[in-house]
Order: sequence, then structure tokens, then C-alpha cells
Amino acid sequence: MEGQNKNIIWIAGGIIVAAAVVYLVTSGGTLPGTTPEIEGVKTEQGTVVVPGTDAISEEGVVVNQEGVEVKSDAAYGSAEAPKQSALVDKEALPDSVVKVEQIEGGFSPSEFTVKAGRGVVLSVTGGSGCSFRFMDPALNAVGMGVGPGETRVVPFNAPEKEGEYKFFCDVPGYESRGWIGKMIVE
Repeated sequence: MEGQNKNIIWIAGGIIVAAAVVYLVTSGGTLPGTTPEIEGVKTEQGTVVVPGTDAISEEGVVVNQEGVEVKSDAAYGSAEAPKQSALVDKEALPDSVVKVEQIEGGFSPSEFTVKAGRGVVLSVTGGSGCSFRFMDPALNAVGMGVGPGETRVVPFNAPEKEGEYKFFCDVPGYESRGWIGKMIVE
């Protein structure tokens, strides 16, 4: 009887380990309540997820090449603003990147959630071509233009204030036809 109990314990333990492996594989390798590891090239300032863009520091904020925090509310394209990438292969982007695609009639996904005050790495892929922008002045510096099938990336710092921040395609007429979405900051 004692030998049978040991076998049951080994079988139960094996089932638990197998279930954990299946969970980690199907969940992208992260445990509930954790953030996926930021993949990229480690630099003195932090991790550069996409070459040519700003880094994410160990504190979780986006910083420029000098290690100074970028300003999401700066003038678009200014020296203080986040630096967007050249064209990239969307299939090569790591899982930690928030991927938004312009599709017929809108964006997919039309909403995503980020953490307040933390660095976000956002990619936008154009369907028919898009000029992606946020409506809120707190994100004035965050935007990018992409042509049909093109993908660009911009790392930026989410606002400290929790709430919903609408984004849209600012090509004339696109917003009124549904090319809008929202970033939820928690």
C-alpha cells in the first residue's frame, strides 16, 4: 500500500509540473500579475527595444541617449519628444510591444491598457496609410505616420493620471469614419 501511495504522489507531482509548463507556454511565459521581460539591446541608459528609438530605463521609464526622461507632452518632433523608429518588420517585434494595426474601418485592437507613468513601446502598422496621434495634450509628442503595410515604433511614457486617452488617425475624414481607439492608463 505504501508503494502505491508513493506512485500516486509522483503522478500528481508530474501532472502539476506538466500543467505549469502548459500554462507558461500558452500565456507567453508570464505569471499572472507580472510584466513580460523587455527584450532588446542593453545600453548604459536602459533597454532599447527597437534600434534607433529611446531606451527603457531600469526604473521603467523611457529615456533618451543621454539618460534624460523623454516628455510625452512636448512638441511633436522636438528634442524632448520620444524618438520613433524607421520602418520595422512587425513580425520581429517582441511580445512586450503594444501592437496596433490600422484595419478596414478602424484599429485593431481598438483599445489597450498600460501602467500609469511607465514606459510603453507602441507599434503602429498602416493598412491604407495612417497618421497616428493621441487627442490629449499629455501625449502631444506621441505620434507617427505609416504608409500601407508599413510599421513604425515609438517608446513613450504613459501619463501619470489614470484614465482613458483617445487615439485616432488624423488623415482628414478618417476619424469620423471610425479610425479611433483608446489607451487605458491604470
